[in-house]
Amino acid sequence: MEFSNGYKYVYDDKDRVVEKLGTMLDLMTYEIVEAGGEVFEYDANGNIEEWYKYNESKDDVTQRELYTFDTAIESAKTLYPVENEWDGTVYLNSTNAVLTDTIYSSDWFTGELGVYDVYELKYTPVTSTGIGTVRTTTTDMVQASYENGTVRLTGVKDNEQVRVYSTSGLMMNMKRYNAKDGIDMSSLPAGAYIIATGRGSVKVWKK
Repeated sequence: MEFSNGYKYVYDDKDRVVEKLGTMLDLMTYEIVEAGGEVFEYDANGNIEEWYKYNESKDDVTQRELYTFDTAIESAKTLYPVENEWDGTVYLNSTNAVLTDTIYSSDWFTGELGVYDVYELKYTPVTSTGIGTVRTTTTDMVQASYENGTVRLTGVKDNEQVRVYSTSGLMMNMKRYNAKDGIDMSSLPAGAYIIATGRGSVKVWKK
């Protein structure tokens, strides 16, 4: 599937994104050619265990993330908070609970890939509503639940502006939030997305 925004998505036999290929117009031939991309690799449980981004070839990796999971914790509809320096609090969703997220980035001067940051997550029980809650109570930050292709936010008032971004920073959608309708993710390709609000950001995974 190819989109006018300059990306082509490749899916496996389980409808999961396995490659996101950047495309550009060759000014000499006026043909669409590939221009770098992203690769997603999954474990036996359907979790993304490795993601990497490359420039001209897959040997030229510029960013990589490796994940480990606690497969004993079922968290298919539960979002967990992760603090980071760019967005404040984001929420990570997966088939199983993420234990570590190791981030690699290429050095600006040498081009060598090295460890940039490591997230380590620990979990405590929360009160379940049947959909999956982030925390039992909170008044100063956004909460989110995801079910049947729709994300609903708590702590965001109707008519507040929300934006949906891909993990590469591409804005996929912008709308005025409505609690009744939530945010429809059904038309987006499978993958991870960040929903930005005035109160905070949430990260969700669409299968």
